[in-house]
Amino acid sequence: MSSPLEASTKQIFHCLAEMPGWCEILLKNRPGAYSEFLQWLLQKDFFEIEKRIVIRNIAKEFGADPAKITKWIVLIYEDILDLNEEMPALFKAGAISHELWFNNREQFAVVNMGLMVTPRLHERFDFWFIKAKVGRNYFYVKEIEHDVRRGEHTIRVHLVGGFANRYREQLVDRAYFEKLIDFKTHRNPSAWDLDDKLRKWYK
Repeated sequence: MSSPLEASTKQIFHCLAEMPGWCEILLKNRPGAYSEFLQWLLQKDFFEIEKRIVIRNIAKEFGADPAKITKWIVLIYEDILDLNEEMPALFKAGAISHELWFNNREQFAVVNMGLMVTPRLHERFDFWFIKAKVGRNYFYVKEIEHDVRRGEHTIRVHLVGGFANRYREQLVDRAYFEKLIDFKTHRNPSAWDLDDKLRKWYK
């Protein structure tokens, strides 16, 4: 992973609980010091995540030090993302292969996933698992890219944190055309101060 997680252990735990199938993929393909603990969590169905989760209580029931449990939870999440990058085919079985590029302000993540259909422009995309990495779980489709190299077709979906605002997108495009913003800002339209600038430029 390119950057450390800023999410709390509880938030990461909730993200893992949303994708038990990916936890199973990790268990089968990359055993670690946490494997017994992860198998136990899966058997417990992550304690039916809607209930209040206390890491200290989980550690006590499993029979390990809370600090070790905290470390394992973070490692499990990081290792899933690493495995997703290194062996994307494991996460695409039985559906159409996609690369999902998540962008939320200054946080980025790329996830390989099989989807039944390709999301359309401006559609909303909810994905709780990625919240611990980029700080948000809901996005909109900004761009869809088809890449064919050496006979392989990749569908790349660019997702931006928040809700689609087509009027704002037009203003962002205009600001880029008029060279008021650079390419990086144009590609990262959720930058913190961009709204204030747009209002100033286009009253």
